[in-house]
Amino acid sequence: MNRIERGAVLSALRERAPRSLHLAELASRLGVPKKRRDEVLDVLDQLVEDGAAIEMPGLRFRARKRAEAEAARPREPRASGAGEPRAREVPTR
Repeated sequence: MNRIERGAVLSALRERAPRSLHLAELASRLGVPKKRRDEVLDVLDQLVEDGAAIEMPGLRFRARKRAEAEAARPREPRASGAGEPRAREVPTR
């Protein structure tokens, strides 16, 4: 069984941008049978979590604009300059 590619899902969303697509319509465009729609939904959930797509009401999704996706992407925490975490100063009373 072929894996549903993240890039293919995102490409299909971008082709219809700014319009959103329903899960069933997206699966149809990708040639995915009904019994595998949950797999498409898993990929969509990953895209939403990564900030590349937006979930709309009613199982509809749309691609974020590239600038929006960059701003929404989770950032890696920055390391402190010395490599060791700084001790938190606790105020004394």
